[in-house]
Amino acid sequence: MLAKLCFLILSVGAVGLVLLSLRQQRMEIYHEMSVTQRELASMDRRVQFFQTQVASREVPANVTRLAGAIGTLRPIGVEDAVFQPARTRGVPETAYALDVPGRRRPVPGESERPR
Repeated sequence: MLAKLCFLILSVGAVGLVLLSLRQQRMEIYHEMSVTQRELASMDRRVQFFQTQVASREVPANVTRLAGAIGTLRPIGVEDAVFQPARTRGVPETAYALDVPGRRRPVPGESERPR
């Protein structure tokens, strides 16, 4: 009987130690996640800062000129679409309209309604 009681006490103590170690590991993982999230937020702020710096120094005319020098611009991964220059009032010739086969183009002045 005494052996069973000692075994029970040692077993409960071992289970308690295992649970404490699992809790400690979980706390360390939470700490690493929070540190990583703080670093990511800091990097996002730096990226936004540099994007605003680039945007403030760039003139739209230069962007249009550089884009025209590259050639025809098309989105990556859109094989089904046919791109044609936009022919609407107030839109520069460098803008492109997406023409998807099988889709009816709206009449100017008409709003697109879902079918």
